[in-house]
Amino acid sequence: EHLRARGISFSEYDVETSSIGKSEFKRLNGKGVPIILVGQQRMNGFSAGGLDKLLRDAGLLKRPGE
Repeated sequence: EHLRARGISFSEYDVETSSIGKSEFKRLNGKGVPIILVGQQRMNGFSAGGLDKLLRDAGLLKRPGE
């Protein structure tokens, strides 16, 4: 919902039912969900402020006041 509200496109994989999700979770040495990848940056778990920072750093979200 957070990404949709900001108009950011994304791909979502279920680590329990999707073979791609299972293999990526293993490849990324996942310990919990979600794992959020923005370019080369990774977030384990979810933090609205942290995700917005990753998006701004990647040029996908404007900084406040821009």
